[in-house]
Amino acid sequence: MLCPAAVQIHRLFRSQPEFRITLGIGEAVPQRDRDCRPLGGREPDRLGDGGRWHTCILALPRLPRQGRLPVGGCGYDRSRNCDKKENWESRQVSMPLTPEQQARQEIDTALAGAGWIVQDRNEMNLAAGLGVAVREFRMAPGHGFADYMLFVDGQAAGVLEAKPVGYTLSSVELQADKYATGLPAGLNPPVDPLPFLYVSTGLDTRFINGLDPDPKSRRISHLPHIHRPETLDEWLRAETLDAWVKRLHLEGGGVHTAADETRPSSLRGRIQTLPELEQGFLYPVQVEAVGNVEWSLKRNQPRSLVQMATGSGKTIFAITSVYRLIRYAGARRVLFLVDRSNLGEQAEKEFQGFRTPDDHRKFTELYTVQRLTSNTIGA
Repeated sequence: MLCPAAVQIHRLFRSQPEFRITLGIGEAVPQRDRDCRPLGGREPDRLGDGGRWHTCILALPRLPRQGRLPVGGCGYDRSRNCDKKENWESRQVSMPLTPEQQARQEIDTALAGAGWIVQDRNEMNLAAGLGVAVREFRMAPGHGFADYMLFVDGQAAGVLEAKPVGYTLSSVELQADKYATGLPAGLNPPVDPLPFLYVSTGLDTRFINGLDPDPKSRRISHLPHIHRPETLDEWLRAETLDAWVKRLHLEGGGVHTAADETRPSSLRGRIQTLPELEQGFLYPVQVEAVGNVEWSLKRNQPRSLVQMATGSGKTIFAITSVYRLIRYAGARRVLFLVDRSNLGEQAEKEFQGFRTPDDHRKFTELYTVQRLTSNTIGA
């Protein structure tokens, strides 16, 4: 006759054949050894295993992020007329991770890889570093919990929603209102609603920058699938669009807009302020190409295909576009990619010889140009 715990284990194996479990079993107690008593002074049920007595203990706690199952074994009080000591062991055995647990595991790894300090809410310490990600952060009453609340320099800056591994994110659009109305009292974020919103499986991530004029989700394909705290901190400290435009006008460029004077500006917001391009030394076809690319960018369409004939000045057109994005939109880095080494060398010479259309200074006097010869990019 099986004891109740053994019956539960038997049912568990029948319902989940992939579940593996190893019990810590005490030493065999023969039926004839009447001097031995089980713990609690109660006779155990016989398992029918050749004369062994067992008291089985099976614990199944709720483990939201760990696939480990503590399992106790069998123990007996053999202090009376027994010359052998009790042999008791507790072991942890592996069990399959659920898709949700896999996602949390991957997300924790991605956050740590990006420089975030990941904490449980009951151990929250916002002074631990520049970027702190707090699991299961409690929102305002009626709004549940945020999977991860992202704090930058001690202030709430964003939220990360965890989805199971395999969840399709291509059609996901995060709802900023959920967090705008659900922030707990006293949080006082620097930007309200929270500007940086992520949804991730740990292997695939979608991101919305609420500082953009027309926020849309976009995929973060590069590892570790989330921005570094330093990046978000820089974005939060950016000039407002109004201050950006006024400064450019004082320096002789920029376009006046009905700018938001309180929120930090984003790259996509500053692109809206690109001034008209004067033809100067450019061919008409180059002016048209630059204007069409910027027209596409201003409409939140970041991908463009430009087809130009050989000898029509494709590299000069590209350098002009790069200069304007850096000068008037605040772009930090631009990658100029070619498919052959000799074309890279030619492009580098074109950048070194390019003079800006406004003050006629050399491009390399204003900005760093680096032709990549390794997988390291200079600061």
